[in-house]
Amino acid sequence: MNCGEPGRPSSAFRQGVSVSIQKRGRTVRHTLVLLAVMLAPFPISSARAQVTVDVSKITCEQFVLYQITDADNIAVWLHGYHSGRRGTTMVDVQTFKENANKLKQYCRMNFKVTVMQAAEAVLGAGK
Repeated sequence: MNCGEPGRPSSAFRQGVSVSIQKRGRTVRHTLVLLAVMLAPFPISSARAQVTVDVSKITCEQFVLYQITDADNIAVWLHGYHSGRRGTTMVDVQTFKENANKLKQYCRMNFKVTVMQAAEAVLGAGK
């Protein structure tokens, strides 16, 4: 058997290692393919399901207690809704924040009113 140079493995040993690595690579590849085939029928879903909400039915209580979603999300939606009705695409961020705070204050005192009614009462139809 040819030992080759000192400190270097013989060619027979290198071939054996090469064959072993090739076999291991095939095994890993086959395992990955099998895993992919097994998981393919199961779609990967997000942790949160999409929910449809009728904003006209959200009460002030639900709004200020974050029972539906973060109150700021609802305030942004309300602003977009009223901006769409007015045909404007401009947002004055400072005024928006002030109006959102006014709405939250009103809702803290009027739990049973819908948030849409509260927006009309606090901000008026045109704001």
